[in-house]
Amino acid sequence: MTIEITVAISIGAALCGIVFGYLAFRRNSNKDIIEEAKAQGVLLTDIGYIKSGIDDIKRKQTETFDRLIKAESLAIRANDRLDVLEGKEHYIFNKKGDE
Repeated sequence: MTIEITVAISIGAALCGIVFGYLAFRRNSNKDIIEEAKAQGVLLTDIGYIKSGIDDIKRKQTETFDRLIKAESLAIRANDRLDVLEGKEHYIFNKKGDE
């Protein structure tokens, strides 16, 4: 009878070990899934911040390019006006020299 009780306790302990082991595995599995989801969320958030920063840089680059085009246009027009004024001065000085 003692052997039967010992065998029954051993079987019960083995079954409890299996059940508790399975439950611990399930709990850890869920924690791993939650941790992985958090890591992916952080990664996606960081990628979003990087993309936003790149978009800002592109916008500023476009604005700077537009300003550069305007400045070059103004410089060309100013040079054209200077060329016209220099031509008039040259004409006036040469005309006075001829008289």
